[in-house]
Amino acid sequence: NKIDNNGNYALRLWYIENRSLTLTGNTGTGNKYNSIYLLGDLGNITLEPQGSLVYYLGISNIPVGQNLQIMPGSIFKLDNRLDVYGSLIAQGTAENPIYFTSIKDDDIGGDSNGDGDTTSPAPGDWGGR
Repeated sequence: NKIDNNGNYALRLWYIENRSLTLTGNTGTGNKYNSIYLLGDLGNITLEPQGSLVYYLGISNIPVGQNLQIMPGSIFKLDNRLDVYGSLIAQGTAENPIYFTSIKDDDIGGDSNGDGDTTSPAPGDWGGR
């Protein structure tokens, strides 16, 4: 899918637990936030790199007994928390690392929060357990 000029996020998904979801091959430009916004229970799903789009996690968790598998090359930006009660499977490679960073980080994955260089990443921008 190519998701262009979609107003806010390229795509928003809430509470996608146990939906056998695999996201792959999506791209987008001209969205206020060039990201796929995920929120809520992220259990038993696989997430792959999305070309020009990054994953933006709102308050999310991986439920007990479930897993979130992240494929090499994926970029995750957070501004709140990711709580892991189940399993987070994320093994990047030297050629295709997996990034977990602040939504304010424009160096990794570009300006995903649509504010130019107004904000900069800092410790405490996101957390979890």
